[in-house]
Amino acid sequence: MNNFREIINQYDRILIQMHNMPDADTCSSAIAMEYMINILNPSAKTTIVYHNNMNLSLDLEQMLETNGTRAIKIETSDLDIFYKRHKVDKNKDLLIYVDCQENGGNVYPLHFKNIIAFDHHVDLNGTNYLYKDITPLGSCSILIYRYMLDYKIDLEDTYIREAIYYGLMIDLDDFVKEMDFETNRLRKLLEAQNIDRLYITTLNSVKFPKNKIRDLSSLIDNSIIDERLFFSIVHDSDDNLIGTLADLLLKFKDVDVVVICNERPTTVKFSIRSRIPSIEAISITNLFTNTGGQKIVGGVTIGGCTVDKKTMTVKYEEQLKLAIYNEVQRFIDRERK
Repeated sequence: MNNFREIINQYDRILIQMHNMPDADTCSSAIAMEYMINILNPSAKTTIVYHNNMNLSLDLEQMLETNGTRAIKIETSDLDIFYKRHKVDKNKDLLIYVDCQENGGNVYPLHFKNIIAFDHHVDLNGTNYLYKDITPLGSCSILIYRYMLDYKIDLEDTYIREAIYYGLMIDLDDFVKEMDFETNRLRKLLEAQNIDRLYITTLNSVKFPKNKIRDLSSLIDNSIIDERLFFSIVHDSDDNLIGTLADLLLKFKDVDVVVICNERPTTVKFSIRSRIPSIEAISITNLFTNTGGQKIVGGVTIGGCTVDKKTMTVKYEEQLKLAIYNEVQRFIDRERK
């Protein structure tokens, strides 16, 4: 940890990058990281950035605003314009990944020479970092909280603790997922600090604007409900909303696999949920990329990946439909015997 402190004190300009299509954990990690850097190196200018076709969900926007910061969306493919606009030097300044899973294809490359990485996904990160802490805790935000404790950073009169707790809670599916000993210890320390539960409930209750109801209509209109599989193709929908809907659909009786394909002009984002042990989300996503799913309690797996259409050799919905349908049908046949 001392090395981390020494490194960040060498830089006057620091970017903190969230993963593509930010969720609660990467956002809370970025908020906590920026706050910690401002304490350890107050002269440094920090900026939180992300790449996405969509705006942040309402809970993330509120979390950033409450903590007095903002996130800049990288909207241009011409990075030279981005560097110039935000006075960034990719060869001299510092970039910090938070929860980015670089080798999982989940972060937009900014081509920085000097990079630090914090993550809790041990298999999806690169190696060429000035400093890294890749520890398999319940969330990336709780990993950063451990640094704050060691540095004795005062979090009174802030909503940093609430942001960290919210990131952990969402990543652990409202604490349904199993926790390792260290994550549970850090969670208890957070809960002992009189965190604002009403604020966290408010964050978790309103995430999407009213106009996103159209995405729900599109999802249903373009769906196929076949045996135990819910399959749908939508176009340019909000990825955070699609993930939430996929979670909800798996709660319906006799729906054991959910696959939603969010189609864009050049890419397809797959959101996959499965409760059948023989059909793990990771095996489905690996039809297209080496980005996988993650087991949670009850045998349910979640998964997702974004695939460039140019890399596909067959029509994606036909390949996916055939692969999943056959697995589900085999499961049903075994059950009937």
